[in-house]
Amino acid sequence: MSLFTPIDIGDLKLSHRVILAPLTRYRAVGNIPNKMMAEYYEQRSSKGGLLITETTCISVRGGINRNMPRIDTEEAVEGWKNIVEAVHAKGGLIFCQLNHFGRTFKPQASEYNAPVVSSSSVPIDGEMYHIPKPMDETDMKQTIEDFVNAADNAINKAGFDGIELHGANGYLLDQFIEDNINTRTDEFGGSIENRCKFPLMVLDAVIEKVGSGKVGYRISPWDVFQQANDSNPIKNFSYLCEQLEKRNIAYVHAVEARSDANGGRENDGNKSASLDKSLLKSSVAKLKPCLPTTSLISAGGWNKDNASLEGIEVDALAFGRYFISNPDLPNKLKLGSPLTPYNRDTFYTPGTAKGYTDYSSLA
Repeated sequence: MSLFTPIDIGDLKLSHRVILAPLTRYRAVGNIPNKMMAEYYEQRSSKGGLLITETTCISVRGGINRNMPRIDTEEAVEGWKNIVEAVHAKGGLIFCQLNHFGRTFKPQASEYNAPVVSSSSVPIDGEMYHIPKPMDETDMKQTIEDFVNAADNAINKAGFDGIELHGANGYLLDQFIEDNINTRTDEFGGSIENRCKFPLMVLDAVIEKVGSGKVGYRISPWDVFQQANDSNPIKNFSYLCEQLEKRNIAYVHAVEARSDANGGRENDGNKSASLDKSLLKSSVAKLKPCLPTTSLISAGGWNKDNASLEGIEVDALAFGRYFISNPDLPNKLKLGSPLTPYNRDTFYTPGTAKGYTDYSSLA
């Protein structure tokens, strides 16, 4: 199957399968989406191509770090609306990734005071992190409401084509699923069925508000980022994927465990000698049998040399670092053109266009 075969994902019809992965860039000065961000996303738009935004803060309660965009105020919605219109003007499609930080929230990195909560009182190692409060029924109800309001703002006010729930990388929803974090003994802890209850409650409430075909869900089964490390990823994430399949959502977006942050299996495209050859193409493809009708997107470690769907059970590929340095990445991949190297030093530099909107496209 070619990356340039059209595909239906939820309510969308994509003309190709090269997707922009969600990438934190810290350019939302004052937490409000701005003109420079609109230029960035517009540059990476293509007819029938899907972009997924950087992680977007759903409320003060969910954590709002400096220079990260939010979507819970009128000003923020208006900023996102300008970005969506710029993407749509080029024929592109765009989903907004919604996130709650949970125990990863660092109040010292924010202008807003919020309690640090999680599934359990298990903190991340390091003096900068707080011991989180285990969420109670009131916390869960408020968090569900915040996710629903954010989804409503994104789709019905800002005009996004859909939203992605960030259930990966050790953030709040993942903190319920990963068994090295969730130590609860009530109905939300213990078995994988119990650990999935709250994330699925969030998902179901969002689906009720905006429809299943406009909702994606991100997971990171083999991820160790932010000390999230499940003991049995195949068993536990297979169950979650079976539940996602039942809900007929747009897609499941899974992170390949290849980068340094995800276990050191890959460093900027250089495969580790210890990398299991069976995982060289895709580890998340092992979950596809649980998702027979739901599109499975794989993100992590894809580049010009390995960007192919041939022989692997995934439906589309999401690119991060090389989409940063190649705004017209789908076109370059289709033509087999060389890719511009990225500069890691400019990934997270607030307020500057350098390494953000100054990469060039093919003439």
